[in-house]
Amino acid sequence: MATLDFNLKYFNLAQNTVLEVDSVPSDNLEIIVVIPAYKEPDIIKALNSLFPSSLSPEYYEIWIILNHPEDATAEILNQTDQSFLDIEIWKNNHPEKGHAVHTFRQILPKKFAGVGLARKIGMDTAAKRFSKINKPEGVIMTYDADCYCSPDHIKKVANYFEDNKSILAASLHYEHPYQMQSDQNTRQQIVDYELHLRAYIAWKKYIGLPYAYHTIGSSMAVRAAAYTRKGGMNKRKAGEDFYFLHKFTHDGCFGEINTTTVFPSCRVSDRVPFGTGRAMQEMKDQKRKMLTYNPKSFLMMARLIDSLKTVYDKRSIERIDLDPILEEYLRSVNYVEEIDSCFQNSASFDSFKKRFFQWLDAFHMMKYLHYMRDHHFPNVVPLASANELLALKKMSKAMTAEDALIALRINH
Repeated sequence: MATLDFNLKYFNLAQNTVLEVDSVPSDNLEIIVVIPAYKEPDIIKALNSLFPSSLSPEYYEIWIILNHPEDATAEILNQTDQSFLDIEIWKNNHPEKGHAVHTFRQILPKKFAGVGLARKIGMDTAAKRFSKINKPEGVIMTYDADCYCSPDHIKKVANYFEDNKSILAASLHYEHPYQMQSDQNTRQQIVDYELHLRAYIAWKKYIGLPYAYHTIGSSMAVRAAAYTRKGGMNKRKAGEDFYFLHKFTHDGCFGEINTTTVFPSCRVSDRVPFGTGRAMQEMKDQKRKMLTYNPKSFLMMARLIDSLKTVYDKRSIERIDLDPILEEYLRSVNYVEEIDSCFQNSASFDSFKKRFFQWLDAFHMMKYLHYMRDHHFPNVVPLASANELLALKKMSKAMTAEDALIALRINH
């Protein structure tokens, strides 16, 4: 791995989100786990799941950011107090583990209150802590207060980064524990939701997009110095994970950790504008099925991606035989000017391709899929999307959404 140094200017910009920590970090500190917690009655379950750890105690710390907005109700304030008390009791009952757990209370301004800011506070402070012991390769791992994980989770994440020196950030394998749901409707909803997520990423991989990675806030990790050099976490109230991780996916320094698993909560939740909890809430309230992007949208874009070498050789995208529907979309985003810019700033096909995917990035691809959904190809049920992909990959058709989900989990 090339020399990786902290961007010290970042700490000046982030001074309002760096907490004062009295304790001196161990020189052996390798990984800090950041857990934002808002209205979390079962936080001890999440904490317990991180133990036991075969890492020696001086190698890791766990930071819990108990947070609520400045206009929080009495009920929320009481929950914050109870969570703090529960953690303190746990620490007293587990002194050999408790010294690694640090709890912080944070009142967030109403305008920015949310998981993004809470995560940012924890990650900014973790990066600063690593800078104090001059450890730019130190790992900041994020987790959620309603999750649990595979045994020895922290150690496995640390091992991955130790074994992969060039990796600066990574997503971790996750699986919603739908089998634990006794209510059949709830079980089906969470299966459909995760199948939607996995089909979306699997289709992006299939058509050759270089940024086809899951971005789940409870399942990601980053090296401390890289965190500061990419501008840190954002303050978004939802989707903060998507925007954060895609800072790293274009540089060839992003990885996937499949040696351990995070099990996100399947519960209904109103804490964020979207995500698992919100999707479950909307399916329940609106009595509707989960839908996902139409395979036709991916296959149409695949034609362009497969033609990139020809586009480069001919120095023109207009000479490629594309579907009129795709051309309609491309004209709406001034594609000729964008492709010309890629030509003018590329000395080789590899550099042209890299610039092309900087234009057709994860955000642009989402915009494209929404355009196709709204104008041409309505969304479909996740099982239909998954089965079309499985057929193209010469795999057996799934009879149920659960079967399809298991297939896509295995072939991630």
